[in-house]
Amino acid sequence: MTRPHTTRRKRVNGVKSRQRILDAAAEIASERGYEGLIVLTVVNRRT
Repeated sequence: MTRPHTTRRKRVNGVKSRQRILDAAAEIASERGYEGLIVLTVVNRRT
């Protein structure tokens, strides 16, 4: 049985979310270097 194809919803604030993630990643990279960049750290920083 196959599921019907659903279209993924876009976030209303997708551009802002993306920018917050990139800003957090840049901040962490400047503090710890590229090797210190862990996705979970970025996610926790941006919230």
